Amino acid sequence: MLIRLIRPLSRAALARLMLLLACLMLAPTAVRADPAALAPLVEALGGGSFDDTEKAVTALGALGDPAAVPVLEALQAGQLGLRKADRRVVIQREEGGATVAVDPVTGEVLGPVGRRDVDRIRVNNRLRGAIAGAIGTLTLGAPDAATRLAAAQSMFRTRSPDSLPALDAALAKETDAGVRQAMAEA
Repeated sequence: MLIRLIRPLSRAALARLMLLLACLMLAPTAVRADPAALAPLVEALGGGSFDDTEKAVTALGALGDPAAVPVLEALQAGQLGLRKADRRVVIQREEGGATVAVDPVTGEVLGPVGRRDVDRIRVNNRLRGAIAGAIGTLTLGAPDAATRLAAAQSMFRTRSPDSLPALDAALAKETDAGVRQAMAEA
């Protein structure tokens, strides 16, 4: 049954689906992350300019902490914003029919927020590419070969020079032939 559903998907759609599934599997690790290392970079995402946000995205990718993946995905999906009351970066999430603010580092629900209580952090096309590259970098070391393959394919599409050191390091450790080939092509 699952094969019938997957077969009609294009390679690109399948790769995005695999990357999404990999990121969802990594999401619970955000609660166990070291907040001292992650928090300043998350707060820098609300820096104001696209350049400042891109620098923070690149730094999150270089941090190597898989707990940054849900934060980057929230930014990519337009769910990351600055709470107006205290200018704190939060993830907006639907919970029980209401929108709540969630701490992106700890995963703690901070309480309900209205539409006008949070300024969404805007993303342009260049920033979308940087986000995809950072997510790819962070998922290159995943235990699952399909996740690593999706990460390599994502990095191939973004072709960011900032991702090369992480890609080279992952390539040196890779044992799966298919993933290794995808990493070499990226």
